[in-house]
Amino acid sequence: MELEPLLAWFVGASSLLGFVSILRRYGRSYPGWLFAHGLVLVVLGLAWLVVPAHAGLLGAIVFVPMVLLPSLANRAAARFIARRRFDRARVAAQVAAVLHPFDGWTAVPELLRAQGLIERGHRDEARAALEALARGSGRAAREAWLLLLRMDTRWHDLIAWVDASPERQKLLMQPEVASNYVRALGELGQTARLAEVHQGVIERLGRAQGPGWLANNRLVYAAFTGQPDAIAALQAGPFLQLTPSLVAFWTGTALQARGDLQAAEAVLVPLALGQDPLVAGPARRRLAEPVPTFDLAAHGQPRLLDTVLAAEGPPDAQTTLAAPGRGPFPAVTATLIALNLAVFALEIPGGTTDVRNLLRMGALVAPAAYLEGEWWRVVTSAFLHVGVLHLTLNMFGLWIFGRFVESVLGRARMALLYAICAPGSMALITLLTPANESPYPVAGASGGIMALFGAIASIMFIRWRAHRSLGARRELLYLGLLFVASTAFDLSTPEVSFLGHASGAALGLVMGALLAPRRRRT
Repeated sequence: MELEPLLAWFVGASSLLGFVSILRRYGRSYPGWLFAHGLVLVVLGLAWLVVPAHAGLLGAIVFVPMVLLPSLANRAAARFIARRRFDRARVAAQVAAVLHPFDGWTAVPELLRAQGLIERGHRDEARAALEALARGSGRAAREAWLLLLRMDTRWHDLIAWVDASPERQKLLMQPEVASNYVRALGELGQTARLAEVHQGVIERLGRAQGPGWLANNRLVYAAFTGQPDAIAALQAGPFLQLTPSLVAFWTGTALQARGDLQAAEAVLVPLALGQDPLVAGPARRRLAEPVPTFDLAAHGQPRLLDTVLAAEGPPDAQTTLAAPGRGPFPAVTATLIALNLAVFALEIPGGTTDVRNLLRMGALVAPAAYLEGEWWRVVTSAFLHVGVLHLTLNMFGLWIFGRFVESVLGRARMALLYAICAPGSMALITLLTPANESPYPVAGASGGIMALFGAIASIMFIRWRAHRSLGARRELLYLGLLFVASTAFDLSTPEVSFLGHASGAALGLVMGALLAPRRRRT
């Protein structure tokens, strides 16, 4: 099986989607990423014209170091930042900066070092590092300046800096500026202005910045507007990445804003007496100077639980493929990947692309007349792969789709779905292939992976029907586009089984509909 076209499609689709997504969300704010994705597309296109047999490989040579690896390093840094492990985040950011020395990334490791110093209480050393960064230009300099103002609680200066800018609206559309500006308004008791900026800026920015960023900013809004119930809902959801002590601090703030000073004191006093430097000082300041009470109804502001949180459904109905949220380790998905890797290791001595070796190890044969009653092959063939590239791409898809399905259905239902659909798609291939066709071998996990894809479509459709969630509708649109692209590739590539992919997706749709959790819309 020749999989070079599959690699070309994967690289091309990934870079095209990345280019369009960055341009749509951020405009030209990240020229380095636009250049990286654009270069991949140019190299891939030229290679397709000159040496089409090696276009996928040449595109991947550019794609891996310029797009894939820095993206993975950046995501690792973001995860460590969310857990407040700034030393590890700095290492990941250094790797990302080496691979992608554009868009101000080279200054990010030093910014993270300063945040780690603040975390450990070395404020003077952190101040020196931040002041040096702030003298530069670009996003990192702006973030360093904002962190300095926040560290010194210079909220008046922060608001004055934004309001005095001739490009105030453009400045507020920078996520780090908007977050700090809203925080400053809340700290100074300008809650009505805070509510206006949150509705007009934060919710709008959240569509591009993602659910994690939006959850953190909704928490600050809920705190200053006296909505501890909304904070509890956010904490129960999959996206809030704050420590329990920070969530408790904001809960105490919300209780003050609601006018429940006694309950707020019960939450804040233990924090003020504790050893966590991030919340001890702020908690003492809250106790000394409580935030003003805020009446949502009097200011014409709806409760967060009655609007956006209600529209998006319960916390466990808000996850997406790109943001699967918190949850237990996807053990079933990891086990399936391990099994595929183990079987591939057994293929190696006889040749992973040798047809006779694959048939000896259990590859499927279609049509059914040539199967000679060996139906056990519908199981074994789902764990065999033709070459390293075939295995790598399938395991990538299994991880992306599998961890999401497992987070929604749970381990037992995930295992049941895969156990039925992976061999089921193989059985349908051999049963539906016309009897007069020449026999051909079939191997690979793609039928099971497409079943996971179909299950995700069912899950998102059920969510949309139950909650009319905009996120679920958007995810359905993306899935539809992906299926169209996959179908076009399957039909144009003889080595790829469209029947296997389509049957897997159909089985997954049915099983996903049967196994997906349901809630009535309230």
